Amino acid sequence: MGETENHVSDSGVSESTLSFDRESCVLVLAGDTPDAERTLLAPDAGEGLVAVGVTVDPAVTVERYRGRTQSPSGPCAAVRVGPSAGGETLEDVPVESVNDPANLTTVGTTITSLVDDWEPGWQLWFDSLGPLVHYTDAESLYRFVDVLGSRAAREDATAFVRLNPTASDDRTVQQMMAAADAAARVDGDGWRVRRRR
Repeated sequence: MGETENHVSDSGVSESTLSFDRESCVLVLAGDTPDAERTLLAPDAGEGLVAVGVTVDPAVTVERYRGRTQSPSGPCAAVRVGPSAGGETLEDVPVESVNDPANLTTVGTTITSLVDDWEPGWQLWFDSLGPLVHYTDAESLYRFVDVLGSRAAREDATAFVRLNPTASDDRTVQQMMAAADAAARVDGDGWRVRRRR
């Protein structure tokens, strides 16, 4: 399958320019910054958000997501994986924990159980795949991202999974790109988006 690459600058351009209507799994190649989350997540277009936190408390991600619009659509949920920061709780937001970051099966089933009753079109924000490489191997992580994308595709949803390219070896970055439908990389003041045709 071929790929296309587009450069999109978000300076003076609406966030809808960076829409991912046809992609169910987007690899976000960026450092630990909320700018990626703010630019890529669409608070008024989805039917809910699952925030998964490995390095950042996912409750913080949910708060930021909800704070971007007067009437956020759909439910929200959070999953803490391993020693993710904090222990914040939010009203009306289920927060689940997976203590063993090497157990990707449990991470996946926890996400699935949260979205089982949701309307199609939800979004998932996975704050960082990088630390999971220390607990498991790249091949297992590839399968996990692939399964996550397949589940999102069945639900007309979009899973955003972040990986810091400067803290990951090139082989891992390439494998994760192969598992995703698109890769969005910070490029100067904008984004470079590579999509499968």
